[in-house]
Amino acid sequence: MTVRHFAVSLVAAVVLNAGAAYADSFEDGLAAAKRGDIATALSLWRPLADKGHADAQSNLGAMYYNGQGVAKDYVRALMWWNVAAARGYADAARNRDTFSKRMTPQQIAQAREMAQRCVASKYKQCE
Repeated sequence: MTVRHFAVSLVAAVVLNAGAAYADSFEDGLAAAKRGDIATALSLWRPLADKGHADAQSNLGAMYYNGQGVAKDYVRALMWWNVAAARGYADAARNRDTFSKRMTPQQIAQAREMAQRCVASKYKQCE
């Protein structure tokens, strides 16, 4: 094996392991949520959301909408659903479209601005 082939194999292994870690953390969060351990689910999903994981972003939207582990905040819920929808997550787009009908135009505009700032900062300014 040449050095170049070794380097490519190493990079591939790191990328695959990182993907597995994402999946494991997300699944662990689902298991925690199902057993009612919302604090653990939140602590697992928030770092994933901050790295662009659309499923985690959508779930944070639901947590803010329902006030699970965080203060109920419809604007933040809509912001997270906007962010996840921008990544192509269809469930988040459906939630956004459904629940935004219950919000004022000002709330919708605020959530949209927050989502744009979040995406533009590569998820570093999402709160």
